[in-house]
Amino acid sequence: MGSCQSPLHSVPISVMKRHLMMTGGLLAALTGTSLRAQPAAVADLARVRGVEGASHWLVIVGDFASDGNRAFHRDAWPTIDSLYVRPGKLRVAWINLPNDASKNSLIAAEVAACSGTGMKFWPVHDAMLREQPRWISLADPTEFLQELAGRNGGNPMLISECLQKRQVKAFLQSDVARARRRHSCGARVHSRQQGAARRARGRGDSFGHRACPPGGTLALP
Repeated sequence: MGSCQSPLHSVPISVMKRHLMMTGGLLAALTGTSLRAQPAAVADLARVRGVEGASHWLVIVGDFASDGNRAFHRDAWPTIDSLYVRPGKLRVAWINLPNDASKNSLIAAEVAACSGTGMKFWPVHDAMLREQPRWISLADPTEFLQELAGRNGGNPMLISECLQKRQVKAFLQSDVARARRRHSCGARVHSRQQGAARRARGRGDSFGHRACPPGGTLALP
């Protein structure tokens, strides 16, 4: 299955709510221990952006090598961030769906997730999409992406250790399996109330099944 070319699709709020409750439990278990003991759990938390009390979620199922994700980040994200995320109206989460056919897509996903083990996923995410033309055609972009991550807040030692030990391998595989199982890609906004309504109808913990359209608009709160 190829990567998403449109950044627009739906994921119910109940999925992320349950997912983050699980994450919170993992992180609570780290009390009194080094965060490096559970790098995948830290990476899971790091991919969430925005205030905890936000009434809406924007869940992005994306690919760092996708033209659609880069265009979304360049053209739409600055407005969404300034009007909805920073004021506390919207919380954002990223779910990885790299392109099997692109080694660079897979490497980028891993470097970004490894940056998350130091809680720097989003600065590196932004830099990767912004600089995509510089690494997308490299024979092996690992070194370039590691340096890019380091220039944008990533901890070089943590990232190197993460890559060598494949600390986020299962984490990424889980993302891909979840997205493929539900035929989901892209992103859409959902409110907590919509999530509750879906659960009441017995449709709580599932992704949407519609194919990703070639274009579309976000129904922002």
